[in-house]
Amino acid sequence: MARLGARIVGRGVDLPAGRVDAPRVRARYRAVGSRYVHVTHWLILLVFVAAIPFVERVRARQRRLRGAALGTSSRRPLRLLWLGGLAAVIVALANPVFGVELDLIDARGGAVMLVLDVSASMDAIDMTPSRLERAKLTALDIIDQAEGNVFGLIVFAGEAYVYLPLTFDAEAARLFVQSASSSLVTRQGTVIADALDQAIEALASRGADSSVIVLLSDGENQIGDPVVAAARARNSAFACM
Repeated sequence: MARLGARIVGRGVDLPAGRVDAPRVRARYRAVGSRYVHVTHWLILLVFVAAIPFVERVRARQRRLRGAALGTSSRRPLRLLWLGGLAAVIVALANPVFGVELDLIDARGGAVMLVLDVSASMDAIDMTPSRLERAKLTALDIIDQAEGNVFGLIVFAGEAYVYLPLTFDAEAARLFVQSASSSLVTRQGTVIADALDQAIEALASRGADSSVIVLLSDGENQIGDPVVAAARARNSAFACM
């Protein structure tokens, strides 16, 4: 029975305990489109709008009973003006936000590249809930423990590719890990060496103060030599653990 393993090739970041460098605040501009901070006020407005036809119906019936239909047209502009003013107040209270907002991110200088095996064998259910889901849970735990660093994700089977480039957005990293499946790579196999090489290349181009590669796989390498790839990582100032 194959066992799921997590192997770490790293420099300067101790996982899972999580030693990180001194925090550095970095800015990121994020397009927000349009949104409303106080959504509750919009709900209140909807209640008012929904109630208007019923109120008008009751008032019209009362006017007919009192024979006061002659004054209806003169009061209608005042009602419309009042409703327009109410809508403007509600919109102002909802605090609409448009365009771009600035996020300040506590970036600690470390880079974590997750290398995830998504070959068909990872769908085996000899462990709960499956090998792949167990590996994904491990990856999510690592993201939680090392939040504040940058994260990336490489998936591989018979070939490897960068599924998520290195990013400061830990929430995006979680979403990409959760969405990983064996259908991402149609070519079957286990190219651990190629996946490690891509991780090394991505981290080298990033130039992080400290870096770590986490390999999550259930099988043996079928193409290339992962030992040679690990040696290349060591030569690039990455320690093999």
